Amino acid sequence: MYIFLHGHRLLRDIQEEFQSAYPYLKIEFLWKYKAREKSHPLESYQEDLLRLKDIAAIEHQEMICIEEDTTLHEIEQKLTKDFEVFIRFYHYTDSGWIPAGISAATFGELNQQGRISFHQQHNVSANPQHLL
Repeated sequence: MYIFLHGHRLLRDIQEEFQSAYPYLKIEFLWKYKAREKSHPLESYQEDLLRLKDIAAIEHQEMICIEEDTTLHEIEQKLTKDFEVFIRFYHYTDSGWIPAGISAATFGELNQQGRISFHQQHNVSANPQHLL
């Protein structure tokens, strides 16, 4: 998948686009001045109104490619280095949504694990053929 980044994009639009490709993963944006200290999440009521330029040092447009074998760490590093965007990924588990942390896991692996956890909890076949 590709995510088109520019300053006027709403954060919620980026989140929805991401989750449409990876339904068992979530992306949360963090305040850049707090991220280094404590990874302070944005308030949800504010997040709907915020644009990428409100939380990031973004001066140009760029496409970010996220493939099944891309690691979470690679995307976290790219966004931090190129745009000063601080994010946190969550993945679905048997315990619900939990932070993925700094991970060498790939988007494909964590999404598949989340799919299996979700379908096991809901007594639905976790066979990917039944999910299409």
